[in-house]
Amino acid sequence: MTRISGFYNFNFPSFGNSGISSIYGSSRASRSSYAQLLKARYGQSNTASRISNSRISGSQNTARNKLQSMSSDLTTIKGDAEDLTWAVDKLNLSGKNDLFEKKTIKQADGSAVTDYDKDAIYSAVNRFVESYNDTLKNASVSTDRNVAGAAASMSRTTQILSKSLAKVGITTGKDGRLSLDEKTFKDADMDTVKSLFQGTGSFADNVSYAAGRIGRAATSSLVSMTTGTLGTTGIYGTNGYFNYGGYAALGNFFNGYF
Repeated sequence: MTRISGFYNFNFPSFGNSGISSIYGSSRASRSSYAQLLKARYGQSNTASRISNSRISGSQNTARNKLQSMSSDLTTIKGDAEDLTWAVDKLNLSGKNDLFEKKTIKQADGSAVTDYDKDAIYSAVNRFVESYNDTLKNASVSTDRNVAGAAASMSRTTQILSKSLAKVGITTGKDGRLSLDEKTFKDADMDTVKSLFQGTGSFADNVSYAAGRIGRAATSSLVSMTTGTLGTTGIYGTNGYFNYGGYAALGNFFNGYF
């Protein structure tokens, strides 16, 4: 007897090589009586079977739509995390592209001074803030526990350093999202900004690590939608419909969400 999770188990008769007639006889009356017995026991006429199959088909469509929605959300999150990692990398360029390398800057009055290019640094940090907010917004509400957990870890890191960030014009809202005040930022000590956004162990470095976790978790779940855990059969194939052999993978996939 096969067990199907979530359903009652029915004991169906086991027929030998001679089929139904070996148990109930070969006469038309016997076969008719057997049909009536099945109908009385299970309440399943041919019409009822078709209705049941129709309901199963509808359930499959609903599940497929839900998976496709999840896939879209995870793809967005994966892209957000990649953008955030790129924004951190931009702040950590070296050599002539190092944003925190002092440069000769021409002033409005025509004079030249050697200082940080605050406009360029502000632009890069602003891009970081925007990418951070996009990633947090989508990842924190993900039904994927690994994605949401990595987002929560990133948010905790930000809260720990909130006072240091506030000194350079970056504040944290109740929803965890960041806000950047341009004037406060440009008036801040750029050495402090550099310590927050550049180098191993910096705020930006920790955020980059969290973004990597978010991206890997999203990628893992996306892969599980196309590659089953038992063999190479995925939950649904290239046509967007379920592979029948992928239901084991479907169950394992949903286990990651609930």
